[in-house]
Amino acid sequence: VFSFSCSTNRVVEPLDTGELASGGNGGGPLLNFGGSSIPLPLSSVYAGYGYSDDLMLYGGLHITSLAFKTLQLEAGARKKLVVGHSIYPSVSGALAVNGIVSLRDGATRVFPEIALNPYWRYGRWKTYTGLQAWFDFYKFSTQNYGYGGFFVPAISVGQTVDLADWEIGIEYKRLAFNVPSENSVVDYIVPSGIGAH
Repeated sequence: VFSFSCSTNRVVEPLDTGELASGGNGGGPLLNFGGSSIPLPLSSVYAGYGYSDDLMLYGGLHITSLAFKTLQLEAGARKKLVVGHSIYPSVSGALAVNGIVSLRDGATRVFPEIALNPYWRYGRWKTYTGLQAWFDFYKFSTQNYGYGGFFVPAISVGQTVDLADWEIGIEYKRLAFNVPSENSVVDYIVPSGIGAH
């Protein structure tokens, strides 16, 4: 079991050939609500398949979106690009498509995503960083008031540990750091007033 953007990175190290894995994650940005700071509970489940020793395929379903009558699915592929050694990291890259469909009125959006993840494995532990981006072809139909635009970046850092048949981890991700959060539908808690944590 393993633990990308409304969720964590999807398995930064590709699975072995024929290996199947599934998992889930939870977390989300902090927001102001009724005078209190609370986390926005985002959650998803996913599965991956090792197509070859350096390529995996994966898919995910975003559970929190369903609570708001929105179907959000993702499908992607992750490839090992560089095999690391010593202090030099291995690097993997991912291409994915996120599809979002309103179950209220049928409105549909598709957001391509790209990611690059250097990672260091040492024993049961793995440390990784990430550069991700969504591409918003609908930038003029959203309420970002002209900010941000086509390219919606994210950066992340995380740590995982293998526990026999399980892998658990923690990740910090900074989303949309090119978009002021002041005009957002949600009042995110961010020191800079840009993006979300």
